Formats: sequence, structure tokens, C-alpha cells
Amino acid sequence: MRRAMRWVPLGMLVALAACGGSDPVGPEGPRYTVTVTPGTAEVLAGQSRTFTATVTVDPPDTVDSSVTWSLTGPGSLSPAGVYAATAATSKSQTQTATVTARHTASGTTGSATVTVPSADVLAGRGWTAFEAGDYAAADDRFDEALATYLTHVDARIGKGWVALRTGLYDDAEAIFAQAVIGVGDLSDPEVRDALGGTVLAWAGIGNVDQTRQAAETLLLVDPAYAFAHDATYSASDVHWIAARAALDQGDPEGAVPHLDAIAPGHGLDPADPGFVEQALALLSALAATV
Repeated sequence: MRRAMRWVPLGMLVALAACGGSDPVGPEGPRYTVTVTPGTAEVLAGQSRTFTATVTVDPPDTVDSSVTWSLTGPGSLSPAGVYAATAATSKSQTQTATVTARHTASGTTGSATVTVPSADVLAGRGWTAFEAGDYAAADDRFDEALATYLTHVDARIGKGWVALRTGLYDDAEAIFAQAVIGVGDLSDPEVRDALGGTVLAWAGIGNVDQTRQAAETLLLVDPAYAFAHDATYSASDVHWIAARAALDQGDPEGAVPHLDAIAPGHGLDPADPGFVEQALALLSALAATV
């Protein structure tokens, strides 16, 4: 049986809607925004950075700006928004964390991103400064790398080269020795630049015996040595230094293999009474080219 349709006048529907409980559209409430400053930050291991939160409301009004802070990721965060970065567990690890401020009254949040660069990244910045001749900046970056990862060999070698380039030969030799001991294997490519620096450090100190020993050790493990961060220093220079050291030691025959390497077909005979003088003259002539 078909029910009768109940027809309600349109005007009555409008009246009923006006008398109902809540408007499904209704006016919007205040909209809060939380802005964390700085929005992004790089913080080195062992250092800290203070973050601040600004709370605004639309439409504009007086607002309680109280926030609570929280952290996602490595490091620590104080109730006042001070982030402290911690050291990484590997030399290549770049750490990322999120600092969040939550508005106490509304629950609205804002966040910032923190990056803690790896020791590898910091050491790379050190070598970039070194290659540009900015040795003070290079030393700072190498220190930062070591603060991030204490046993970072490349950063330690970098500090040795900074000492070398600034005339601190004893310091350079000690740093290079520490780097080599840390690796423990002279054949490891990681220590080649430490050995290369050691040659120059002993030469700067003026210890002929140690200079020759360091030079011949380097040439034994890497006959084609080339300094990774300065193409003007290579195996030819090391041979030159070793030849001169052998002559200074009174060992003309010991100089011959090194002369052969940098001046093939030189024709000098160590049995010749004038060999030393001739060899020194040859080295002098080669000084600008090796």
C-alpha cells in the first residue's frame, strides 16, 4: 500500500533550519601558527643551538605563547629549546634531527630541521680550504672533523699538512707519526699523504737520515706517489729529496737510483771523483722542474 507523501512548505523548512542546534558550516575558530626559528640549522658535534618559537593567531589577538619542546632523532633538547649535538658512531654518518614546538593552548606545532655533518664532510671542507691556501680555516675544519669522530685519519693528516705549510715541522712530523700509528699499516692508501708529509717534515727539521728513510719508505710503498691535494708534489720530488739526502750522507751510490728516476740517461758515474759535484749540479738544475 502506497504511503501518502507528506508535503512540507519550503518556508517551514527554512524556519526549522533557523531554529536547529548547530550550523554545519559555522564561523571558523582562531587559527594558530607556530614558527620555529631557525627553520634549518647545522650544528656540529659537541656544540649547541638555541631555537625559539613564535605563536601567532588569525584573526589577530593576544595569545599565550607557551610551548613545549620535543626532539625526534639524535642529540638532546632542553625544555628551553636548546639543542645539543652528539658525536656520530661512524666517520661518514651525517645525522638529522627534528626539533618541534607544540603550542600548549591549541596543540598546534611547528618544527625545524637540524643537520649534524659527518666527519668526512668536515674533513672535505678542510681540504678545500687547504687547497685554497686558507690554512687557518683548514685547521678549524679539521678540528671540527676530529671533534665529530676522534680517530678520523684524514683530518689528522690534514692538520699535519697545515702545520707543514706554516713552518711547524716538528709538530707536523709528530702529527703524521700519530696518523701512521693509528692506521698501523704503511701499505694502506689512507696513510700515503702522511708519509709524503713526513718526508718534507724531516727535511724541514734538517734530519738527513730520517729524511732519506722516510723518502725511500714512501717510494717503496707507492712508487708513483702524488699528493692528493697539491699536484706539484709527487714521486719526482721525493726522489730528488732522497738523492740529495744520500749525497749529504756521503753515499753517492745510494743517490744513483733516485737520479735515474728523475733524470734518465744522466750518465753520471758514482766512481768518478767529480760525481758528487756533478750530481749536486744536476739536482740544482732539476729543482725547478721536479
